This record gives sequence, structure tokens and C-alpha cells, in this order.
Amino acid sequence: MIQTIPSDELVLNGIKRGDLLVWDHAFLQKNNTWFYVDWCEKGAQAYSEVIMLGTPDNLRDFAEHYSQDIRAVYVVTPPHINYSNEWKFQPLSAIYEIPSSLESCHIFIYELKDGNRYADLRMEDLRSIDEDKIFIKLSIEND
Repeated sequence: MIQTIPSDELVLNGIKRGDLLVWDHAFLQKNNTWFYVDWCEKGAQAYSEVIMLGTPDNLRDFAEHYSQDIRAVYVVTPPHINYSNEWKFQPLSAIYEIPSSLESCHIFIYELKDGNRYADLRMEDLRSIDEDKIFIKLSIEND
């Protein structure tokens, strides 16, 4: 999802978190949807952390382990997904997974908090999606 240049790695004195490497910038490897998750581990210090996840599967796995710690989830969509001329960063409510006509493939539909929906493939009507197709439903208490 993200690529970095090894020579641009930052050395932060006094901060050590296992095998964590730090850069002050990175590049998106693909022009795809990704997720920005604001979370704060319960019982930890009062500051939040951010994790950027590259697939709905990554988001589902993270939410299954840290759901009580998630403060907000945003979907970041490129222009070809959000039908505009720019990338958009918007609050996410749910992700639906529906089968595709392509063998062993599926389509993800992203439902925003405002009710709008985007799909990772162009679809005619995103309004009529069955609730039983929910891949992940986000319940964020701090709206």
C-alpha cells in the first residue's frame, strides 16, 4: 500500500517501539481505497494513534481486535471511486461485500456516515444493498 525510500528513514532518539521504522513521508503504491483509523488503547495515555490500512480485510481484522478502542474510521477514496476530480477523506459507517460476476471475485461497497455509498467497481444502483451482505458494520461511540 505505502512505499518508502530507505535513505529517508528518520532516527528518533529516545523512541523505541520494537521493530518500528519511521519516515516523515511515504508514497501510495496503488491508486486504491484505503482506511484511516483513529484509535486510543483503553487504559493507555490519553492521546490517540492513527493506523492506515490498505484493504477491507485489514480493517475488519483490526476492528475485531480493537473495536472498543476505535474512535473514528475514515475511508480515503481516489477520484475514480468517488466520482470527483480529487481524493476524498470521509467518515465511514459500513462496508458491504457482494459477489461479482467475475469468478472468485467480490465487490466492496463503502457506506459513509452521511448515507452516500461508493463501490470499488462502478455499479448502477448502490442504494439497494441487502443488510445481510454487510462485511463490517462500524459502531463508533465518539462521533
